Amino acid sequence: MTSLLADDSRLKHSFEAVCERLRQPDFAEQWSRPVSDWVQRSDRRLPIPFLDRTVGEVMHTAYSSLVQTASVGPKKLAVLVVLIERAAAEPEYSTPIALEKSLALDGREDSFQPDLVTEVMWEKWRETVRRFELGDLLLGSIARSLSRLPSVLWRTRLETYLDQSLHQLRSQKTYGKKRVAVVLEVFHDVHRMLAGGNPVPRLNTELKSAFTRRLENWIRHKRQSLENAQENEFIEQFVEPLLAQLHLDLGDTYVELVRERLGVGAESISVRQQSQRHRVTRARIYQMLDECSAAMAVRWPSGKCQLRSLEEYLLTRATGNESTLTLLRKLTELFYPQDYEAVERHLRSQLVS
Repeated sequence: MTSLLADDSRLKHSFEAVCERLRQPDFAEQWSRPVSDWVQRSDRRLPIPFLDRTVGEVMHTAYSSLVQTASVGPKKLAVLVVLIERAAAEPEYSTPIALEKSLALDGREDSFQPDLVTEVMWEKWRETVRRFELGDLLLGSIARSLSRLPSVLWRTRLETYLDQSLHQLRSQKTYGKKRVAVVLEVFHDVHRMLAGGNPVPRLNTELKSAFTRRLENWIRHKRQSLENAQENEFIEQFVEPLLAQLHLDLGDTYVELVRERLGVGAESISVRQQSQRHRVTRARIYQMLDECSAAMAVRWPSGKCQLRSLEEYLLTRATGNESTLTLLRKLTELFYPQDYEAVERHLRSQLVS
C-alpha cells in the first residue's frame, strides 16, 4: 500500500510540474492541439479517453479528476504524462540537432526510427517542404537508397503527401511500414537541411543527390581547364562514383552487370555471355539493365545532357581522348538509352504488375 501511494504521489507531482510548464506563453500553440498529436507508433497502454482532448483541457484538469476516469489506471496515466511532457518539450524539436538526437539519426541507413515520429514532427516537415516550394521533388531523387523504395514510387512528388496527416499516411492500404518509413525519412532529410532558414524570393532552392554534384563539378572543371580526359582519370573520378551510387540503390549484381557491359573492373562481355554467367535469361539481363537506366533517370535527370556536353567537349580536342570517348558513349547508351525507352518500359511494367 505504501508503495502504491508513493507511486501515485510521484505521478501527481510529474503531472502538475509539466502542466505548470505548459501554462507558459511559449507553449500557447500547443494548448489547442489534441494529445494524440504526440503519440508515437511504439507507444503502448495509451490513455484512450484523453487522446482527443486538447493539451489545454488536460492541463486544466485536476489530477484527482484524472484518477477517477473509467478504464484509466496508473499505467495509462503515466503514459498521459509522457505525452504532455513531449508537448512541453516541443520547442526543442525546432532545432535540427535536438530533433536528430530525439530520433537517433546520424545519416546511416538503419538509424532512422519512424515509430518515434509524431503528428507534430510530421507537420513541421511538411511545412518546410511547402515553405521552400519543394513539392515537385521526386521521392526517388532524394531518397537515401532506391532499394528501399518501390520503383512505382520513384517518381512520386512530395506534394502528394503535403495534405496528409501522419495517421492518413499510415492508413493507406498500399503503404506498409517500410514504405511509410521511407516517405518519412525523405521529408525528415529535407527538413534537416532547411529548417530554420527562410526562402529568398530571388533565389531558388535545389536539392539533389551529392554524387550528381560531384560528377557535374568534374565535367565543369574539365571543360574550364581545356585538358584532355584520360581514361584512367575518367574511370576513377566519374565512373566509379556513379557505380558506387548504383550499388547503394540497386546492389552488387546490378553493378557487376554494368561493369561487364562497360569493361570497367571486369571483362567486357555480351548480354548472351552475361546470361550464361549469371544463369538467367537474356530477357532478365535486359530487364535489370533497364532498371539501372530507370534508377539513373530519377537520380540524375540532367545526366544525359551532362554526358552529351562532356562528349562534345572531348570531340573538340585534337587527340588523346579516343578511349575515354568510347567508354563515355557506352556509359551514355547504358544509362540513358535513346528517348528513355528503357526507363518507360520499366516503369510501365511496374505499374501494370
